[in-house]
Amino acid sequence: MRNVRKFIFPGILILVGLAWLFSTLDIFRVDYIWTIILLFIGSSILASGGFRRGSFVSGMFFIIWAVLSFLIDMNIIIDDVLFPLLIVSLGALLLINRSDLIPEKDREREWKNEDKKEL
Repeated sequence: MRNVRKFIFPGILILVGLAWLFSTLDIFRVDYIWTIILLFIGSSILASGGFRRGSFVSGMFFIIWAVLSFLIDMNIIIDDVLFPLLIVSLGALLLINRSDLIPEKDREREWKNEDKKEL
């Protein structure tokens, strides 16, 4: 997992540079590249931090933002609802994060230790 963290920032820089280049050359619309970048950021946070309280909210927030941006680009929802939906999503993610559904770092280690003891 630690090796993945080293590549997150350079990967984001490469994607932003490619988005800018493709936009300048009129190869792709920036909107779709932006959606891919948001999705990449969210997945990277979840991949590097694991599925636990420290990374759940931020990773899922970027993924939801990417999905909403895609829906706006496809004209399924209108631009005006983006920020209210992001605020509602953030509140819901924070509630889920504070429940027992998302494991903490210490609990995750305890579960792994219990699994090793059972074997």
